[in-house]
Amino acid sequence: MSVGTVQKFSRVSNSTGPLAQLARSGLFLGVCLIGCGSANVKSQPVTPTQQSQDNQAPGTFDASKQTHWDFLDVVGTRTPIAVSLPKAGHWEFDDQRTTFWVASNATLELKLEAKLWSEHRQVTEQECLTDLTRWRSEALTGPKVNPVRTENAHIPQGFDSRLTVTIGKVAGSETDLAVILLVGADISRCFAFMATLVPTRPLPESELLARTALVTEGIIPKIQLRTIEQRVEPSLRW
Repeated sequence: MSVGTVQKFSRVSNSTGPLAQLARSGLFLGVCLIGCGSANVKSQPVTPTQQSQDNQAPGTFDASKQTHWDFLDVVGTRTPIAVSLPKAGHWEFDDQRTTFWVASNATLELKLEAKLWSEHRQVTEQECLTDLTRWRSEALTGPKVNPVRTENAHIPQGFDSRLTVTIGKVAGSETDLAVILLVGADISRCFAFMATLVPTRPLPESELLARTALVTEGIIPKIQLRTIEQRVEPSLRW
């Protein structure tokens, strides 16, 4: 993706917001994520035996041609983080072997990571980002271009967060990668969500933007933190 294209995407997305402007720009066509009445159909919270089994080879899924998305709720046993994920490909989940909530999908070539932590002091979004950079510095400093989209958000509920989308080149390759980062603070707590899209082969621009928008418009707005009562409910575990 050329710098000119990245700048065009930046001007479009910063002007009035994500999906509608991308569609009018001609960069992102025919994808309905959360604006359509039928696109936000959710299943019951997923358990190990209910994980999506729709396997496709990496690089064969065409998100830019999807006109309908169903979502499944994914909740952890150790973390209070709950995320709704699109029913596409096969999702692998883990919140036991790492301090992060992790979900990966080889078909979409996406890796999602989320973390909630306490600082035991009043913190800002920038201080939370500083902490996150210590843990995930390689991923956060990968793309060598300026962010194509940056905006404030209140996700999860009660957090003052910053959403940043960066698109750049995989080191030593002509393949574009995308990093979507949401970092927020809530008095003494920090929350971070990071999505990394690293295709195994160069993707058409429309497909790269479609998968990026799937994260920013379909996944991130649905992130929730569960209460203690919800966390001890067996039906909510996976």
